[in-house]
Amino acid sequence: MNKYVVVVGAGGHAKVVVDTLRVLGDNIVALLDANKDLRGSFVMGHRIIGGDGMLDEITREGVLTAIGVSSITIRRRLFQMTREKGFRNLSLVHPAASLSKTAELAEGCQVMAGAVVQTGARIGVNAIVNTRGSVDHDCVVCDHAHVGPGAVLAQNARVGAETLIGAGATVLPGVRVGERCVVGAGAVVVADVPDDTTVVGNPAQALAQ
Repeated sequence: MNKYVVVVGAGGHAKVVVDTLRVLGDNIVALLDANKDLRGSFVMGHRIIGGDGMLDEITREGVLTAIGVSSITIRRRLFQMTREKGFRNLSLVHPAASLSKTAELAEGCQVMAGAVVQTGARIGVNAIVNTRGSVDHDCVVCDHAHVGPGAVLAQNARVGAETLIGAGATVLPGVRVGERCVVGAGAVVVADVPDDTTVVGNPAQALAQ
């Protein structure tokens, strides 16, 4: 059944979200962004009609929201705001993604084109598995985390809440990456990473604070 969706936030990621909604045949009710300079501009042919406050004018019945930015901090804020206003966020899966029937998807997560989410994997609230990201069996991607394009989580890996796994990075089997971490693009994470740490390189090493 086709859905009615308000896209909140018109960052570059909104193009991917709008395109996915189109492919799925869902109906885009409105495109909103708090940046007044963007009002009247278009994303994939859809006009940005106003800011977040316009959600108060849209019926909650039968309408879902989808977050159109990839920034973890902004995504978390927008997710919380839409929930406080009584909306439910769409769990968005591109039809070109490969999703195991035993994978678990929480509210508002987004699995983009070419991504693979294997059996027993869990994708948290408002998390992203971006283009060609690979989440192997029994991995956990916690709330508001972002697995970047082409990144790989090997079996039983865990990514903490609000953590970014950069494009092309690899997290080896069973490795735990803490909360609010950044794994640099192309890094290979071979050991657990504590909370609030940025790691880069192969093997990944913490940047000096």
